[in-house]
Amino acid sequence: MNQTRIKHLIPIFAGLMASLLIYAMDSTIFSTAMKKIVEDIGGKDYYAWPFTSYLLFSTIAIPISGAISDLQGHKPVFLCGIALFLSGSALCGISGNMTELILFRALQGTGGGIIVAGVFTIIADLFPPAERGKYTGIVSSMYGLANLIGPVTGGFLSDRFGWRWIFYINLPIGVFAFLALFFTLPGNRPDSKQKTDLSGMIVLALILFPVLTSLSLAGAVLPWNSPWIVGMAVFAALMLLIFILLQRRAKNPVLPSAYFTDRRINMALALSFFNQMSLIGAVVYLPYFEQNILKMSATDSGLVLAPMMVSLVLAANIVGRLISRTNQYRIWSLIGFCLIGFSMWRFSVMDKSTGYSVLILNAVIMGWGVGMNMPVGNVNAQNSVSKCRIGSVTSAVTLFRNIGTATGSAFFGTVLTARNVIGWEISGVNRVFQVGIAVALLGILSSSFLRDAKLPES
Repeated sequence: MNQTRIKHLIPIFAGLMASLLIYAMDSTIFSTAMKKIVEDIGGKDYYAWPFTSYLLFSTIAIPISGAISDLQGHKPVFLCGIALFLSGSALCGISGNMTELILFRALQGTGGGIIVAGVFTIIADLFPPAERGKYTGIVSSMYGLANLIGPVTGGFLSDRFGWRWIFYINLPIGVFAFLALFFTLPGNRPDSKQKTDLSGMIVLALILFPVLTSLSLAGAVLPWNSPWIVGMAVFAALMLLIFILLQRRAKNPVLPSAYFTDRRINMALALSFFNQMSLIGAVVYLPYFEQNILKMSATDSGLVLAPMMVSLVLAANIVGRLISRTNQYRIWSLIGFCLIGFSMWRFSVMDKSTGYSVLILNAVIMGWGVGMNMPVGNVNAQNSVSKCRIGSVTSAVTLFRNIGTATGSAFFGTVLTARNVIGWEISGVNRVFQVGIAVALLGILSSSFLRDAKLPES
């Protein structure tokens, strides 16, 4: 859709950014309130499951909603996602026990998955290929803002007004986003009314559910060689084989095989995975190092993350604009992963004598590297497909990003735990960052094979 034909661009962008903000913030605002939630409604043994159900169902919803939106229209599916998210938020706020909270977080996560897939799809609808990078970078900055304000907001609301307000705060923001987009966002008209690949969606869910569940449990609740973990892995592998067969025969597949054979797309998926895996390693284990090794307070350790997130936001915006001007992707991703690898190396050699200024400098470098990669995956993949596949390919990138979060959380946790068992706590957290260097090298490898998508202006 030509930009000159779009009216009310400011309320559209405000709605998109508000909806992505509440989705991203609900992954971070929850952490600081969880202690009070358990004290109020119980369920300490299921402490991790509200996080897990949110991530699990949002990840499953991403590719399915992307395929449906390409067939039924991006606007109605996106608005449905906001409605589901708000319903889940309201129900979470009135939860009376941990079981209810886990179930309502699953509903909230389903809506959130539709939101995160739809935001970048709508950006592709609104702007021609040459301008998508700039606006994708602007909207991507909501991830950094959410990580910056989420934990502080969660702590403030739970202390002053009660933990239920971490969910209620979504309601006015979400209603504003829904109304702004309902009245101003133009709808896209799918080229044809093809049948939805229902069987493919079901089998894909049967792959993602055991994969993400095992990643959440492995190393933390169950050992990696547990019969449950191995069984889920075998089941997921069998479902994957069935899925591949179904996708080859489907007229309108959920994840077309071309996504995994086209270097413009498959390397975009890979770099999105490794970029998110790197980010979760820094966000989770840098505060761990600060609090457990340097004996910093939670507030002080959180302040180190603030410059990293500001750096991430700036880099995403600047690189997004550079992509729009140069139509080059690979070079920015290569530089980004080099910065990530350098910062991971700097983290890996930290010890008790590491100063506050060194921590902040390393965190800023890390944030800049991650931010540089954020617009690359989405825009390169979007500019490699026709309009009728925009929602599907955007959802594929977002799916791999979410799987990177789950994989990074489980894998780095296992690395840390394995070292701490024999009492080498400093070596344990440093080993996490040494593994982070290897992840960055895999990102460099993926970026080096990336092919720049080159499309006309419209």
